[in-house]
Amino acid sequence: NGGHQYFAFTGAYYYGTRKPTLKCCMNQTDSSSWIIDQKNTTWGEMKKMNPMNDWDFKVNPAEVLRRLENFKIVWKTIGKRLCLENNLAYDEEFEDLHKCDLKIVKKLSLIHI
Repeated sequence: NGGHQYFAFTGAYYYGTRKPTLKCCMNQTDSSSWIIDQKNTTWGEMKKMNPMNDWDFKVNPAEVLRRLENFKIVWKTIGKRLCLENNLAYDEEFEDLHKCDLKIVKKLSLIHI
Protein backbone atom coordinates (compact mmCIF):
# COMPACT_ATOMS: atom_id res chain seq x y z
CA ASN A 1 0.00 0.00 0.00
CA GLY A 2 2.06 2.90 -1.20
CA GLY A 3 0.06 5.26 -3.34
CA HIS A 4 -1.28 2.78 -5.83
CA GLN A 5 -0.93 4.14 -9.39
CA TYR A 6 -1.31 7.25 -11.52
CA PHE A 7 -4.96 8.31 -11.59
CA ALA A 8 -4.58 8.64 -15.37
CA PHE A 9 -4.41 4.85 -15.60
CA THR A 10 -8.17 4.90 -14.94
CA GLY A 11 -9.01 7.95 -17.08
CA ALA A 12 -8.74 10.82 -14.58
CA TYR A 13 -7.76 14.20 -16.02
CA TYR A 14 -7.29 17.85 -15.05
CA TYR A 15 -10.47 19.90 -15.38
CA GLY A 16 -10.41 22.28 -18.32
CA THR A 17 -7.32 20.74 -19.92
CA ARG A 18 -8.13 17.09 -20.78
CA LYS A 19 -4.55 16.39 -19.66
CA PRO A 20 -4.20 13.10 -17.78
CA THR A 21 -3.48 13.42 -14.08
CA LEU A 22 -0.10 11.88 -13.40
CA LYS A 23 -0.61 11.90 -9.64
CA CYS A 24 -1.05 9.08 -7.13
CA CYS A 25 -3.00 8.71 -3.89
CA MET A 26 0.15 9.51 -1.94
CA ASN A 27 0.25 12.97 -3.62
CA GLN A 28 -3.19 13.96 -2.32
CA THR A 29 -4.27 15.90 0.75
CA ASP A 30 -7.79 15.67 2.15
CA SER A 31 -8.53 19.11 0.67
CA SER A 32 -7.39 18.23 -2.89
CA SER A 33 -10.19 19.18 -5.31
CA TRP A 34 -11.96 16.56 -7.43
CA ILE A 35 -14.99 16.44 -9.68
CA ILE A 36 -16.83 13.11 -9.54
CA ASP A 37 -19.75 12.59 -11.93
CA GLN A 38 -19.96 16.38 -12.40
CA LYS A 39 -20.03 17.13 -8.65
CA ASN A 40 -17.30 19.01 -6.79
CA THR A 41 -15.74 17.08 -3.95
CA THR A 42 -12.44 16.63 -2.13
CA TRP A 43 -9.99 13.77 -1.78
CA GLY A 44 -11.11 13.44 1.86
CA GLU A 45 -14.71 12.87 0.75
CA MET A 46 -13.57 10.42 -1.93
CA LYS A 47 -11.75 8.36 0.67
CA LYS A 48 -15.02 8.03 2.57
CA MET A 49 -16.66 6.61 -0.60
CA ASN A 50 -14.08 3.82 -0.76
CA PRO A 51 -14.16 0.95 1.74
CA MET A 52 -10.36 0.73 1.99
CA ASN A 53 -9.41 0.91 5.67
CA ASP A 54 -5.89 2.32 5.63
CA TRP A 55 -5.31 5.56 3.71
CA ASP A 56 -2.14 6.40 5.63
CA PHE A 57 0.53 5.74 3.00
CA LYS A 58 3.76 5.04 4.82
CA VAL A 59 6.45 4.30 2.26
CA ASN A 60 10.07 5.26 2.55
CA PRO A 61 11.26 7.95 0.10
CA ALA A 62 13.46 5.54 -1.89
CA GLU A 63 10.46 3.25 -2.44
CA VAL A 64 8.31 6.19 -3.54
CA LEU A 65 10.92 7.22 -6.13
CA ARG A 66 11.24 3.64 -7.37
CA ARG A 67 7.48 3.34 -7.80
CA LEU A 68 7.18 6.70 -9.55
CA GLU A 69 9.95 5.73 -11.97
CA ASN A 70 8.11 2.46 -12.70
CA PHE A 71 4.85 4.37 -13.24
CA LYS A 72 6.64 6.63 -15.74
CA ILE A 73 7.85 3.59 -17.69
CA VAL A 74 4.35 2.12 -17.75
CA TRP A 75 2.83 5.47 -18.75
CA LYS A 76 5.29 5.92 -21.61
CA THR A 77 4.38 2.41 -22.78
CA ILE A 78 0.56 2.55 -22.59
CA GLY A 79 -0.28 6.21 -21.98
CA LYS A 80 -1.04 7.13 -25.59
CA ARG A 81 -3.49 4.25 -25.90
CA LEU A 82 -5.19 5.10 -22.58
CA CYS A 83 -5.51 8.74 -23.64
CA LEU A 84 -7.05 7.71 -26.95
CA GLU A 85 -9.54 5.42 -25.16
CA ASN A 86 -10.49 8.17 -22.67
CA ASN A 87 -10.46 11.12 -25.10
CA LEU A 88 -7.53 12.79 -23.30
CA ALA A 89 -4.60 14.82 -24.59
CA TYR A 90 -1.49 12.66 -24.18
CA ASP A 91 1.05 14.26 -21.87
CA GLU A 92 4.31 13.38 -20.16
CA GLU A 93 4.65 16.46 -17.94
CA PHE A 94 5.08 14.41 -14.80
CA GLU A 95 6.66 16.95 -12.47
CA ASP A 96 4.92 20.19 -13.50
CA LEU A 97 1.44 18.70 -13.24
CA HIS A 98 2.19 17.29 -9.80
CA LYS A 99 2.65 20.85 -8.56
CA CYS A 100 -0.44 22.43 -10.13
CA ASP A 101 -3.67 23.00 -8.21
CA LEU A 102 -6.23 22.03 -10.84
CA LYS A 103 -9.33 20.02 -10.04
CA ILE A 104 -9.18 16.39 -11.10
CA VAL A 105 -12.15 14.95 -13.02
CA LYS A 106 -13.16 11.33 -12.60
CA LYS A 107 -16.20 9.23 -13.36
CA LEU A 108 -17.26 7.47 -10.17
CA SER A 109 -17.85 4.23 -12.03
CA LEU A 110 -14.19 4.20 -13.07
CA ILE A 111 -12.58 4.67 -9.66
CA HIS A 112 -10.36 1.70 -8.94
CA ILE A 113 -8.50 2.64 -5.78
